[in-house]
Amino acid sequence: MPSDNKKAKKLLKKKTKLPKSLDGGWKLPDASGIKLYLSDGSSLGKGHKSGPGFREYDGGEAGTHTVMQQLPGKNVRLYKVITEHAGPANKPTVLRLRFSMGECSGAWIFKQCAPNDWILNDRYAYLGTRGVALMSPDDSPDGNPVGFLSAPVVHDANGHPVYTAWRLDGRTVVITVYDQGRAHPVVVDPHWFVGKWLLAVEPLRVGGCVARIILDWYDTAGQAWYRRVWHAALECLASF
Repeated sequence: MPSDNKKAKKLLKKKTKLPKSLDGGWKLPDASGIKLYLSDGSSLGKGHKSGPGFREYDGGEAGTHTVMQQLPGKNVRLYKVITEHAGPANKPTVLRLRFSMGECSGAWIFKQCAPNDWILNDRYAYLGTRGVALMSPDDSPDGNPVGFLSAPVVHDANGHPVYTAWRLDGRTVVITVYDQGRAHPVVVDPHWFVGKWLLAVEPLRVGGCVARIILDWYDTAGQAWYRRVWHAALECLASF
């Protein structure tokens, strides 16, 4: 990255502090108290460091592990690791990630309530990748992107892709993983991009950023899509 690109370098140096516990959900960075619950009604508890920038959490759905990883620019990588197929042999594994909007927490004097008028948009694409955008109403009729949960990449223990479907059901992202008969562990790997990252990149789509992304996209052909997106985003920031 160019040495004089101070704005991009400052942004990339920032990292989101991973929560010590997911018992009360994960408070999304820069999102006014909105939380993301990373398990389907099964309590996720205390976490422990499992490597540089990694934290693994106890509990969760049967046969799964939950891991979070710090990424540059305050972004976070989420791992739902299916260690074994815990459901019926002929049924896929279903995972749910739920956004808390309009919910309150804390004692009455310190009570905090997440916004209720924010929007989840599953027709949003970030650098060509579909996912769910968290939009605040602000002054824009379409809302302002505060964060983006990418569609998950899913691979089995042999590195082969696993067919997966996802959909937005109200405030819950439902991920259906067809892992029957596949080599486990199967890794489900969505990313969370913070709003500052999105706002820094989106306005540049009409300028030199687009050209850099297109050129870089061809240079990284054959790599996993999320590596291509991440590399393209770095190229885009380099055009500041």
